[in-house]
Amino acid sequence: MIQEKVNNFGNSFPLGFMLCFIMLTLIFSCDNQQGSDKPYDPSLPVTVSTFFPDSGGMASKVIIQGSNFGNNVDDVKVYFNQKQAAVISSKSDIMYVLVPRQPGDICEVSVVIGTDSVVVDQTFRYKTSVVVTTVASKPNSLGDDDYIYDGTLAEVAYGWIDYLVVDKENNLFINQSWPPRIIFINEEQNRSTVAYGPHPVTWWQSFSQPTIDSEGSVVYFPDEGNDWNGPNRENFYVLDPGSQWAASVRQMIHPSEADQAAGVKDFYVTNKDAFAYNPSDGSIWTRSRESGQMIRFHAKTRKGEAIENGIMPGSEGKLLFHPTEKNMLYIAYTNRNCIFTYNVETHAHTLFAGKQGVQGWRDGTRLEAEFNYPEQITFDAEGNLYVADANNHVIRKIATNGLVSTVIGIGGTAGYQDGSPEEALLNTPSGIAVNLDGDIYIGDNGNKCIRKLSIQ
Repeated sequence: MIQEKVNNFGNSFPLGFMLCFIMLTLIFSCDNQQGSDKPYDPSLPVTVSTFFPDSGGMASKVIIQGSNFGNNVDDVKVYFNQKQAAVISSKSDIMYVLVPRQPGDICEVSVVIGTDSVVVDQTFRYKTSVVVTTVASKPNSLGDDDYIYDGTLAEVAYGWIDYLVVDKENNLFINQSWPPRIIFINEEQNRSTVAYGPHPVTWWQSFSQPTIDSEGSVVYFPDEGNDWNGPNRENFYVLDPGSQWAASVRQMIHPSEADQAAGVKDFYVTNKDAFAYNPSDGSIWTRSRESGQMIRFHAKTRKGEAIENGIMPGSEGKLLFHPTEKNMLYIAYTNRNCIFTYNVETHAHTLFAGKQGVQGWRDGTRLEAEFNYPEQITFDAEGNLYVADANNHVIRKIATNGLVSTVIGIGGTAGYQDGSPEEALLNTPSGIAVNLDGDIYIGDNGNKCIRKLSIQ
C-alpha cells in the first residue's frame, strides 16, 4: 500500500494550485463586491454549485462556490468524508478550505451551516504522499560527551537509540542504550526531555524494549537486568500521564510460599530483552534470555510467575502481542534472524517468518523471507507487522496475507538520507512504532536519531 501511494505521489496538481491561487486573489481581494459578504440567512437554503480543484493532498487549498455561506468561519463546517476541513475564509457565495489529513481516497464533500447540511454532487480524490524525515537529534554530529536531551527537536543530540513506543497522544518514549536514558518527545510542542536517567551510571545498567497498556497511556520500561543477582535484575520503570510521566521504579514480586504450594511457579529473570502488555488480562510478559524462561506479572499488582522454561534459551527476543488475537505473542529472535509466535494458552511455539539461523535479505512469503538481526516489531491498525531489520538497514513489512516486503531503505546499504521510502537510508534501525495515524517512527540506532515515515 505504501508503494502504491508513493507511485501516485508526484502526479500532483500545479495547474489546479495555480488556478486556486488566481481565483483567491481575484475574489478575496474584492471585498466591495455586492453581495459577497452577507451573513448566513437561516430562512434561505445553503447551496453548493462546485468546488475546485477536484484532487489534492493534505492541506491542499480548495475553493467551494455556492450561496448563503455567510461570512463567519466559526459557523461553517466542511467535511471530506468524516474528516473536518479547516475553513480559512468565507463569503456569502464562496469559501476557502484546507483538505484534512487522510480522509480517504475518494471523498464525499459536505457543507454544514446552521441547520442546513448539503452534500456536494462531485467527489474529491485524495492524493497521498509518503516521505521519510528526521524528527529529532543530529545524526552522528556529536561525541559521547556532547549529548543534548532537553530542548527543541532540532537542538537535541542523542546517543545510541534502541527501542520506542508511542502513546495515544502521539508522545514518544525512547530508550537510549548508553548512557542509559528514557527520553520523552512531544512532536507537536517540539520538545525533548529526559524522563529518567540514572546517576551515577554503572556499566551494567540499561533499559530494553518498553510496552504500553491497552489504553495507550501508561508505559513500562524493563531494566535489562545485566547485573544478574544485583538490585536491577527484577526492576522496571512506570511512566504514567497521571504523574506527568515521572518515572517510578517498581519491582516484580515473587509468588508467596502459599502461592507456590498452590502451584504457582517461581521465576528467575536476567537480561529482560522486552516487555509485552497483554490487553486481555492486564499482564506484562517478559522472558529471561539465558534460560528462555517465559514470565508474566500483573501490571498493577506486580505479582509474577514462571509460565514455561526453555523457550529458545540463549536467544535475544523482542516481544509483542497481536492486537486482536489476544493469546498470540510474537517474538523476534534477533540473533537467530527469525520471528516465532507463542500461544500463551496452548504454549505452542511456532516459526512465523524467516529462516532460523540464516542471515539474509530476501522478500517473498513469510517462510521464504530472510532477515538479518530483526529487532523491535510493531503492528499497524490493519494487522500488518513491521520489523526493524537492523543489519539489513531497512524496515520490513509482513502483510496479513503473509507476504514480506521492504518498505523503507535499501537492503544491505547503511547511510543517512531522508526522502521517499525507496530513497531513504537507515543505519542499523532497532526501534519501531506506529501511531494512530499510521505514521511509522524509527529508532535509527547507527545514525543516533529518530526518523519518521509520514503518510499524508
